[in-house]
Amino acid sequence: MNNANRNLGSVLGVAVLGSLAAASYSRSMAAPLGVPHSAAALSRASIGAAALAIHHLQAVHAAAAARTLQAAAANAFVRGASLGAWGTAAVTAGTAAVTARLLPGSSTRPAPPPS
Repeated sequence: MNNANRNLGSVLGVAVLGSLAAASYSRSMAAPLGVPHSAAALSRASIGAAALAIHHLQAVHAAAAARTLQAAAANAFVRGASLGAWGTAAVTAGTAAVTARLLPGSSTRPAPPPS
């Protein structure tokens, strides 16, 4: 049962924090100037979709637009990943605090002096 709880917690943690990071990426991915609307709209879906749009722009000889879109996607990805990392740190700190408080023998009262 303990292993199942640990696995469930891991899966839910990845799902929730991954969703938080993905939502932050999509929100941060603004349409850069000089990038066709279709490429910018595709790039909001995910970093993989942005890579596909960048590759397409390079194929049609729109190097300046591809570089602009690549910079915007990289910035949005770093923002999303940072938010996910901070969320992980907050959950870890909260779990450590709860665990320290609830573990047997973790009393915060000082030990009585020896008799």
